[in-house]
Amino acid sequence: MEEREMLAVSTAVDTESSQEPGAAMADIADIADVKEVTTTGRVDRLAMSRQRTYTAEITKAHVALLERGVILSKQVDLFRLVNRHYYTLQNWHDQNTGWRIQRGATAIRLVRQLSAITPGYVYDRLREPRDFACLTWILWYAENRQLTGRGNEQQFLLSQFAEQIQEQSLSDVDNETGFDFRRPADRYSIQRALQYLEDLGGVQLVDGQTKEWLEQAVDADVLYEFTDVIRSLVSAFNPQLLAVVAAHLNNEGKTLQPTLLQHILADRFPVMAIKPLVRAWRALLLGPILLRYDDPEAFAELVAHADEVANELLESFGWLLDVNRDYACIVRASGMSTGPVTSLTPYGTSDQMALLMCTAIREQVT
Repeated sequence: MEEREMLAVSTAVDTESSQEPGAAMADIADIADVKEVTTTGRVDRLAMSRQRTYTAEITKAHVALLERGVILSKQVDLFRLVNRHYYTLQNWHDQNTGWRIQRGATAIRLVRQLSAITPGYVYDRLREPRDFACLTWILWYAENRQLTGRGNEQQFLLSQFAEQIQEQSLSDVDNETGFDFRRPADRYSIQRALQYLEDLGGVQLVDGQTKEWLEQAVDADVLYEFTDVIRSLVSAFNPQLLAVVAAHLNNEGKTLQPTLLQHILADRFPVMAIKPLVRAWRALLLGPILLRYDDPEAFAELVAHADEVANELLESFGWLLDVNRDYACIVRASGMSTGPVTSLTPYGTSDQMALLMCTAIREQVT
């Protein structure tokens, strides 16, 4: 179309210039203006197209980091995408969540940190408390092999591994029942934890069938191997901090108390002091909701900056912010993954609200 327009203008000018020589110079200037406008328009459209592509890539990288526990190098497109925009992504988290993006040659991972304790989370693979305990013991086992000089040999037999975990769990537990892998429930817990790590790329099955070991078939055993990814999943924790939080969660008298870590830890761990708006961002992105009761200060800060947070959320993730009187949450597109889901437990205000609502509905129906 642009070439046709220019040709039409040129033809018209030629016709007129043959009749009016005095107007030729003005018409030539008009043609130059048309060419300049056309070139400028083409450059602007190209710039806009590149900007849209860049924005779409950033959004995809943000969502991938948040929705996936680990992005492996074999996931070539996603791995390259996040690597390409690493500094932009890390700068965003520095400003909003304080989380660190851990990247290496084989894996990239967003290291998320909590600002509140919200019990009751389950995953497709991990559902029981002992599943999570097994996961922790597996990571301990992997790190222990590195520290004791056996890091070059990453393969291990499931039977020997289970025996060592059972021994350690029985020696370190007070007034609690340690693991006994003669019990089917404990065997299934370790199987689910291993499967979860296999899905993340932290371990891989080398030989054998886990089903036979679960069913305690004669001489059944399984050979697994730790991958390089397992090291990226190991994090150090403060035993004192863990003890304080565990005592709070196990105290039935504090079941309905706010779950903000700063309230639980008081002044014993000043390093845990996080800005209110950062706590709001963390609670929203980790989900499922930010309750005003759990963190009034963060909720008030979110309300005060609701438009700013909503715009940032839409621009970076393509998601919407829903702020109500007592809670706020993220509204995602239909069909998108939401990571872990929460089951009803006796802890936390969200669980209590759901239980009360269920009770009211039942009373109305019956």
